[in-house]
Amino acid sequence: MKPILVSAAKGARQLARKILGRHARKPTDAFGRKAVPTGKRQHIQVDVCILTNCRFPGGNASSTLDEIRTFAQAGLQVAIVHCPLNRNPVSERYSDWLERMVHIEDVNTISCRLLIVRGPRVIMSELIDRLQNSITTRRAAFVINNSAYRPDGTIIFQWNDLIRKVNSLPWTQKLIFPLGPAIRQEIKDEGLDRYIAIEDWSPTFDEESIPFIERQNMSPPFTIGRHGRDGGEKWLENPRLLRAAYPAGPSVKVRILGGADKAADILGSIPDNWTVYPFGAQPVDQFLRDLDAFVYFPHSDLNEAFGRTIVEAMYSGLPVILPSRFELTFGNLAIYSNPENVVDVLYRLSYDHKKRLKFVRSVREQALSSYGSKSLFSRVPELEINSSRSHPRSLEKSLVEYKRWIEKG
Repeated sequence: MKPILVSAAKGARQLARKILGRHARKPTDAFGRKAVPTGKRQHIQVDVCILTNCRFPGGNASSTLDEIRTFAQAGLQVAIVHCPLNRNPVSERYSDWLERMVHIEDVNTISCRLLIVRGPRVIMSELIDRLQNSITTRRAAFVINNSAYRPDGTIIFQWNDLIRKVNSLPWTQKLIFPLGPAIRQEIKDEGLDRYIAIEDWSPTFDEESIPFIERQNMSPPFTIGRHGRDGGEKWLENPRLLRAAYPAGPSVKVRILGGADKAADILGSIPDNWTVYPFGAQPVDQFLRDLDAFVYFPHSDLNEAFGRTIVEAMYSGLPVILPSRFELTFGNLAIYSNPENVVDVLYRLSYDHKKRLKFVRSVREQALSSYGSKSLFSRVPELEINSSRSHPRSLEKSLVEYKRWIEKG
């Protein structure tokens, strides 16, 4: 049965009411208690302490949760300090880790081997200023997980101000890590790349979270889709190009997980061949299982920091079709196209099942090597955990040639 179309915002509100009740600050509500200070001051002594805003259910939560799980499975003590920028409740995605979470205003002292501060707005907040002299750490890693600019050019933060802020903090060992090559390039364009670490703090992924699916056939009507937050920056702003990227007609079915209200605003309505699910309506691996290809064309002026959903699709064994600017981040792991050529790319992908399957298997292997959870340990020598991370292998020449043929014909 075709699912009911529900907006991402409305779906999120319904989910929040179901989990939190209408008053998130009720003392009987665990999420509400984590969203506001309790007044009980705590001394935190752990191996790893992560400071971030736990409000958001998307990529920031996914990255933080994978790190928490990976460190905990290695036998390390981990704490999360919730650094809210308003009074919104903690995302229910943290439900399994609430016992390790402390509101930043309930912190008395922190002692850790590694401090991870995730997000520019958290780094720049006065919350960190108030707490800085109460933290003792061997090293602090500041993860920059979004651009300094919105797609319309408005400024979210100033790079010079962020670097000055980090330099002013009292910890001896401090490094600024871009989330990926796109943010690194942005810092380089500002002439400030000398202030950042030589490697990225890429998101990590549990290889068991998204199983590989061997898709035996690919024939029209092709089922394409994408999942992610329904923000205006996540959709092409030009209606003609948006229709081309997710085309109507008998040859293509489109599935969207995460809502499509913003797309409807751009197009005027949801096309008849689109099936839209609200954010969190399905497990990601289940949603990806029913696709032939993952297609993602965000706002043309968005400098995407990374793209967790892209790697999840690669893990699943899907060919990933992206605009060419993502080549800086994903190299030969994706297929690059213009929106107008998406249908042609889908037909070329369907011509040779064995070659396509060999390509997506190789892409998954390389993605696991680059972004698997255990790759995290190579960045954190102070934790003294042996890392068996292998160096990513390049796609063999024949698969690179196949990819180029898929792209250009």
